[in-house]
Amino acid sequence: MALDAILFDLDGTLIDRRSSLRVFARHFLETFSSHLFSVSLEAVADAVVTEDADGYRAREEVLAGLLA
Repeated sequence: MALDAILFDLDGTLIDRRSSLRVFARHFLETFSSHLFSVSLEAVADAVVTEDADGYRAREEVLAGLLA
């Protein structure tokens, strides 16, 4: 099957990246909350969105920032 097009979403118009990260944060918190200190969903979501820097940081840098 040949590709007809490749779409790049560089400005967040096709997918709401921040919303997706907040969904991830909710899932992360539900999965690992028993291993974490009491922390709000909003705090986790804000940290993930901030460290992600709209996708311009390497995954390793994001993880290091979240663990710091």
